[in-house]
Parts: sequence; C-alpha cells; structure tokens
Amino acid sequence: MGDEDTAGHVTRAAERSIRALRAELEGGSPWGELRVVRELPGGNRRTVLLVERRGERFVAKQPSRSPEALAWLVAVQQRARQTGLVVPELVRSDRGALVEDGVTLERWIEGRPPDARSLARLHSLLRDFHEATRDVPQRPGFASSIALVERPNGGDIDLEAMPDDLVRTCRAAWKRLADAPRSAVHGDPNRDNIVAHGPAGRRPKQPWRRGRWPPAGSTSPPTPAASPPACAAT
Repeated sequence: MGDEDTAGHVTRAAERSIRALRAELEGGSPWGELRVVRELPGGNRRTVLLVERRGERFVAKQPSRSPEALAWLVAVQQRARQTGLVVPELVRSDRGALVEDGVTLERWIEGRPPDARSLARLHSLLRDFHEATRDVPQRPGFASSIALVERPNGGDIDLEAMPDDLVRTCRAAWKRLADAPRSAVHGDPNRDNIVAHGPAGRRPKQPWRRGRWPPAGSTSPPTPAASPPACAAT
C-alpha cells in the first residue's frame, strides 16, 4: 500500500469514527441530549468533538484511559485549580460515571493563544503545582521516569519501540534524577496545549490528560515548539 493509499485509509477510518461518535452522542447520550457542533483538531489520533447541551458547550472525547486513571486525573486537576491553573472539568454522566462506552465529556474553556507573559506565568504556576502534588501516587497503569529505568513500558511509553541508543540516553538522564523529589506533571506543556484568558499574561489554561509522576522539575518550561524535548520526563 502506497503513502497515498495509507493516507486515504486513515482519513476514511477517521470519518467513520466521527460519524459513529456523532450518532452515539446525538442518539440519546448518557449525559442527556447533546448536539454536535463540529470536530475539533488536536485529538492525537482520537476523535474530539465540540458539543452543546442547552446552550452550554462541552468537549466529547474517546480517551484510552481506564476509569481508575480518570479518577486519578480528577483529583490531580483539583490540585491544579488550587494552585491557580484553569483546567477542564470532567463531567459525570447521569449514572455518575466519568467514562461511558469509551467516551468522556468535559467542559469547554474559552481562551486565546498564550503570549510571552502568559507562558512566564504558567512556568511559575507549574512549579507551584509540582510542590502541591508531592504526595500524589503514581497514575494507575503508568510508570514514572525512575521506574522506566528498569521497566520497558508504562502508560503511553513503550521503550521497546525506540532505538536502543535513544533508550540508553533517556535512562541515563532519568537515573540522575533518582534522588529528586517526585510530583505529578502535565507531560506536554507546550503552546499547542495552552490557552489564556482575561488581560494579556493572566491565568493560563491547560488541557490535562497526560499527567504522570516523574521527578519534580523534570518537565521543561513551555516552549514555542510543537513537541517536548526527546527525553523530557513525561
């Protein structure tokens, strides 16, 4: 199969996924009557839709996280809010569940692209967040950077799929953090994952799905790059 055939296959699969999720949500969802507004970009290979319910907007996603990992996320998001970050709130279904048939719903947050002052403010807020999550346990199903020195995988990480020399480089970097304080981190705090609101430089907001538990301070401050450094602890 050529590149064009592969791209066409992926596009058709994505379109089928969107149609299926739209039908599921508009056909009587576990969150009540929803109307799909449009598809949202940046779904990391998963369908993400903007939906409305009685004039209020939400984001519907198809995460790969377990209910236990999502419950962990709710507690960590609360810590984030206490330190001044604005993060999406997962909405429980009418049955009280965070995930229904592989779908989650979270509140939509309005915002704008961050400026330099917003990014500087975010760096400070993330440091406060790291301090506030020193006692948070490892996310269920995931592995910390220190654990990955010995383990081949955990969560989204599969070191067996990486070149051996890059694995050795990452593990050498992680070993140097063995005695550092541990905390939860976002894992990917770059411009594509941040919006700001209010006057310029005020209160950044972050989507929060990639939380893990590496050493505190091992995540770089936000950068203009679309991706974090290759060996950033995530």
